[in-house]
Amino acid sequence: MSVVLRADSIGKSFGRRRVLTSAYFEASAGAVTALVGRNGAGKSTLLRIAAGWIAADHGLVELHGRRHLRPDPAALANDGLVFVPIDRSLLSPPFTLAQHLDAVEARFGGGGRAAVLERLGIAALERARCASLSGGERRRAELALALLRRPSCLLLDEPFRGIDPRDVEVLQAVVREAAGAGCAVVLTGHEISTILAVADSVVWLRDGTTQALGSPAQAAEDWRFRRGYLGVR
Repeated sequence: MSVVLRADSIGKSFGRRRVLTSAYFEASAGAVTALVGRNGAGKSTLLRIAAGWIAADHGLVELHGRRHLRPDPAALANDGLVFVPIDRSLLSPPFTLAQHLDAVEARFGGGGRAAVLERLGIAALERARCASLSGGERRRAELALALLRRPSCLLLDEPFRGIDPRDVEVLQAVVREAAGAGCAVVLTGHEISTILAVADSVVWLRDGTTQALGSPAQAAEDWRFRRGYLGVR
């Protein structure tokens, strides 16, 4: 599988608090990479740097073989990278889902809208105002907007947090389908069984650095991961 996105030697501090020292991960076409770690380990920060939302103190981001020392989010987005954050909704409450979908189609071209909405189970919500959507409905709607942009690389920050099991199952299936269609997917989260069930590879972030743990089965057997993250001895 070809590497689509690489974040290399990433360091980041906020004031005197050093969050990342030398973090590394890569995402390959057709695969789901899980970025895991304890609360405050820097997972969201690393994704934001990879998407160009915040600047790293050092390191580089490489997308489709092109190096970015100071990644520009618009340039990365134009090159196929789509980031769905957990703490900043892609949906504006006063507008309907249909209005958001129309805007995406006008920018990135039409095609596949009905199939995406049907697959995510939100076809009946097109005329609903985004303020009225539940947490799970919002998460599915944001994923629909992301997929309609036809990303080559999709970054999802805690996509399974705070939603009911039915929504989780839908999102898991759609994420796997996106990877099956060739997209490189990176996701974070604390729902370890859910994440291991959908991932192809696991990267553990701890003490500002990363460690590639291999497949979910290999990660689950790693004693350091079991003790340091799962709390299993």
